[in-house]
Amino acid sequence: CFTPESTALLESGVRKPLGELSIGDRVLSMTANGQAVYSEVILFMHRNLEQMQNFVQLHTDGGAVLTVTPAHLVSVWQPESQKLTFVFADRIEEKNQVLVRDVETGELRPQRVVKVGSVRSKGVVAPLTREGTIVVNSVAASCYAV
Repeated sequence: CFTPESTALLESGVRKPLGELSIGDRVLSMTANGQAVYSEVILFMHRNLEQMQNFVQLHTDGGAVLTVTPAHLVSVWQPESQKLTFVFADRIEEKNQVLVRDVETGELRPQRVVKVGSVRSKGVVAPLTREGTIVVNSVAASCYAV
């Protein structure tokens, strides 16, 4: 799950807080091979704007910050094998690379995680897209968690 104030990029170019997303919204997502694509929100697996929750915060060297529950899957780029894997957020370490939307090209590019922290915040939202992925606060993540 993500925080309700985290944002997704709509196909229209508008950034929308996840707490305000609706079924049918087309949000930036990622294909299996790491390409940026817009995908329809088809349901919410979890949506509780009052629940207090512990989150992991991942900060990248490009300034992106993803706030996500510890057991949520985040895409991690493996430079040695040139492959993308999904890792639980609480297992991501500094120096790992996550895919972040490049503002100029719109493509998803690896950025190094420079800080991993934790925060307690109110509200959880878990939108599911047809693609099964979503780009939140410019960072690519799975829609799934344990």
